[in-house]
Amino acid sequence: MVRRIAARRRAAGGAWPFWAEDLTQVLRRVATDGNGLSTGEAAKRLAADGPNQILERQRRRGLRLLTAQFTSPIILILVAATVVSMALGDVQDGGIILAIVLASGALGFWQERNAGRAVDALMARVQVRTTVRRDGHDAVVRSEEVVAGDLVVLRAGDVIPPTAASWRPTSCRSTSPR
Repeated sequence: MVRRIAARRRAAGGAWPFWAEDLTQVLRRVATDGNGLSTGEAAKRLAADGPNQILERQRRRGLRLLTAQFTSPIILILVAATVVSMALGDVQDGGIILAIVLASGALGFWQERNAGRAVDALMARVQVRTTVRRDGHDAVVRSEEVVAGDLVVLRAGDVIPPTAASWRPTSCRSTSPR
């Protein structure tokens, strides 16, 4: 959905600075009002724009992940040191450096692969729900089903869906230290 909306904005002459407009202008532009969208209109917009989710970058897997372990500057310096050491006849030092580089690469590969699997498992289990105003009433929907024009109702502890903007915040406080 993010890509499709961005493409529409570019086709319409650029990004829309919704944050600089009055709330009534924004509501008019996204064709909604204080009662929110109708369920039918939300379904049409979801079909037209797709799910409301931030596109993930493709994760490196297998051989790509393994070769990525050997592309950092420090590893390349160690490989060069190995080559120089062996070229000068110090095979023992070169072998030790090479063993350290290979162990480091294997450990990095193993950790990154397991971390990726853990993230995938967590993302499969987590379903963020969001409260929106539909047909004049609050309705709980999956975060991916929030569409342009939905009025999102936020309460303490709620997760803000991707691409959301807020107006008329009340009782907003930060609990993080400055």
